Amino acid sequence: MKFLRIILVCLLLCLFFRQASAQAGSLDNAVGLRLGYSPGITFQHYVSDENAFQFILASRYRGWSVTALYEWHYPAFDVDGLQWFAGGGGHLGFYSWYADHPWWDESYTGSRAVIGVDGILGLEYFIGNTPFMVALDWKPAFNLIGFNGFIGDNGALSVRYRF
Repeated sequence: MKFLRIILVCLLLCLFFRQASAQAGSLDNAVGLRLGYSPGITFQHYVSDENAFQFILASRYRGWSVTALYEWHYPAFDVDGLQWFAGGGGHLGFYSWYADHPWWDESYTGSRAVIGVDGILGLEYFIGNTPFMVALDWKPAFNLIGFNGFIGDNGALSVRYRF
């Protein structure tokens, strides 16, 4: 039931941004899958050719998180359709973490809400004249509340449909 609600909210956001894009004439959106250590759904809303918001709904540590990022995009290596991007933002979520590995601290056992800051750095490729794009990124994070600390292992390959 929760998954159905999440899908419904994502569809409503897509419809809202599609309508805003049609009214503005030049705005672009993309929705797709983020495949990595924290898999999930990714949605981008371009406010210009160089700037975009990205929202990520991901699963991690037997829980979930929602991340909002602001990104700057620049051409990369003089290759048509290839861009590098960097940005930052924040996340909130709920993790259930159990110290079932010898190197994890017992204080990390249990379920907690988390809030933190994120960065992102990556490459993005718009596939010719198709509505598809792929991205490879690294998204380090620092939890300020909840399971405090640095998370540096969050890289992913994203495949998105542009509309």
